[in-house]
Amino acid sequence: MNERIELLLDDMLASLQVRVRLVAIVVLSFLLIIVVLVMGLRRSVLKHAHQPSVRTLPSPGEAKRAAAEASPPQEPEKQGLAADFSGSVASMSLGSVTQFLNSDKETGILTVSENDHKRLGTMVFVEGEIVDAATSNKRGVPAVYDLLKCREGLFSFVRQAQSGVSRTVEQGTISLLLDAHRELDEQGHPEEEEKKERAPAHKHGKKEKASPLRIKRHASH
Repeated sequence: MNERIELLLDDMLASLQVRVRLVAIVVLSFLLIIVVLVMGLRRSVLKHAHQPSVRTLPSPGEAKRAAAEASPPQEPEKQGLAADFSGSVASMSLGSVTQFLNSDKETGILTVSENDHKRLGTMVFVEGEIVDAATSNKRGVPAVYDLLKCREGLFSFVRQAQSGVSRTVEQGTISLLLDAHRELDEQGHPEEEEKKERAPAHKHGKKEKASPLRIKRHASH
């Protein structure tokens, strides 16, 4: 009986030793693989570290593109940016456009041009307030007044962050609109004056045309 127990114990120990050896072999194999990989990575890193860095000169085309990217920002029309909204001054006055931009606290550039797209001037908005305006011969508030007087043409607005803009307009936008409207009233509107001048002629013409009708009525009686 004791001999059988001893044989069983010997068999169990032998199988346990075999399993331990197998596990040790597997672990050593993994460690060996890791060591080989680490050594390979180290050699590649050292190889690249000792190689001299070679800088290639940019081609003429790349140099031009780099110079264009480094140039200061241009106006929206020159940049070719698409307008966020645009329209005709005849259908929506510049005063209404300015009031809309002010109420929405928009930031960007409003460009006013003739019907043939010849630019008349620009107004720069920052959070709905006009901070700069320019025409071909005026700058600041006088330029704003000249642009608001336009009754025909086109307008386009581009939302664009404004940094480093030289402020030429200190007056509030709503106050500017009121002053411009008052100035227009004082100067008078040429179109309305022409209508007033034409109105008496039309009335006089109607009276002359009405006389034959009256004559016919008397004749019928």
